[in-house]
Amino acid sequence: MSEVERLRAAVRQATGGARAKPLVELTQALIRRYVDVGPGKDAARPLLDEAIGTADEACVLFGRDDPMRAQVVATRGWLRGTRHVTLAGVEGDRPAAIADLEEGLRSPHLSPGNEASCRLVLGQLYLSEVTTVLRSPDMSSMLLNGSMPTTAMADVDRAIAVFRRSLAGPALGRDMQDVTRVQLRLAEALKAMVGAASAAGSPHDRVTAVMDSMRAIQEIHQEQLDLMRQGPDRPGRSFYFADELVDRDPIDRPTVLVEVEDPYEPPVPVVTRPVPTDVPGARRRLRRRVAAGGDLIESLETLLGPGATPDAALIDDIVALATSVVDTGEANATDHLLLAAGMALRVARAGGDEWDRAEAADALAKSAAGRRIVAPDVARIMRRIDTMIAKD
Repeated sequence: MSEVERLRAAVRQATGGARAKPLVELTQALIRRYVDVGPGKDAARPLLDEAIGTADEACVLFGRDDPMRAQVVATRGWLRGTRHVTLAGVEGDRPAAIADLEEGLRSPHLSPGNEASCRLVLGQLYLSEVTTVLRSPDMSSMLLNGSMPTTAMADVDRAIAVFRRSLAGPALGRDMQDVTRVQLRLAEALKAMVGAASAAGSPHDRVTAVMDSMRAIQEIHQEQLDLMRQGPDRPGRSFYFADELVDRDPIDRPTVLVEVEDPYEPPVPVVTRPVPTDVPGARRRLRRRVAAGGDLIESLETLLGPGATPDAALIDDIVALATSVVDTGEANATDHLLLAAGMALRVARAGGDEWDRAEAADALAKSAAGRRIVAPDVARIMRRIDTMIAKD
């Protein structure tokens, strides 16, 4: 049974909120298979359509305020945008994709690689409507009358802003830099063309200005042809040979195609936890379990030490008790620190679950924010937790 088939079965068996995790994992598996078959190929279309469907189902299982919703929504927007740009998507793909991508990009929880890929598709979606207008049979009439749609310039400006934001953000892989810079130059050339086509003056002046803009676009295309002659396996050139590359066996494709950090890490489903009524009692039990009769901070530092090997039952007890206190909304800085420690220990034991990392980072930040002064021993513990949850 393949990974996709296994996850399809898991989705069928799950109910309610428990469907979130297998749905997200299935979406990611379908994306991987889509890439293996070949992005933009008709044979890959069913995989893309199915991935959009599973992303749709997953989205409704995440609350608006859930930080992980942004990743699911951004992925759905990327999928819809890809279908619109590369496979002549279904009606409504463009506005739906733009809405999803804009929502996802408003979140601070996307990885740099995810942000870059989403911005690239978003910018292309903004430009797609403009290029449709420029290719329309009415273009000659609009050019003569200076009556370009008022939305055209706004869409071009949005695309330019998106591409510039991407290039100004965290360092991108070489291929992503190349294609983003090309898209930015094309967008700027299209802006000049739209401006010329809607400018005041005589029709002759507008036609002349548009022809000048078209020559600028042709120069950009000629540069890309020159780059193509250098071959697809040269670093930074895979984008210009996309059709040839997707025809290769996936194992023979240049590794540069995956140079940017994978933006499709599955989000974490919302988990509903029981809230205790006896907060002070739960807090006392938590501290007793960690300290085991000794000093709380010293015991915690020992548990987090490089050579420590706390058993799974102790770690699970710490996480459960700390979570039950934190979920009441009455947690103090130490409660958050203990939750961060428990999650960090779980990461160390389980090998890096993304949900545990996210929980630990959030709890650590809240613990630090709840202290006016951080004692040296507590600072050591915080640094240790941060090291434990950092990705390699």
